[in-house]
Amino acid sequence: MVKKVKIGGNEVVNTLAVEISGKTYNVPLARSMKRKELLALKTEEDIYNMFAKHIPAEVLDDMTMDEYQQLGEAWAAANNSLENASLGES
Repeated sequence: MVKKVKIGGNEVVNTLAVEISGKTYNVPLARSMKRKELLALKTEEDIYNMFAKHIPAEVLDDMTMDEYQQLGEAWAAANNSLENASLGES
């Protein structure tokens, strides 16, 4: 018996919509990131650089540490929520 799996061509991108000062930015969740990108998130600077790909650095730099922490916690919670969703649910 031969089993097949098709990889690629998946247009679904799970993101966290982040509203900052009236503007919305979409940060991809872990499942929608390339494996290499996800494995590179080892330090606080790595995480900042990932956010800066999707939210301008000047916007991130203008955030208070409390706001920045809220962003990180929201991203982590959204990833956990997606991972805990049952199959077929997102």
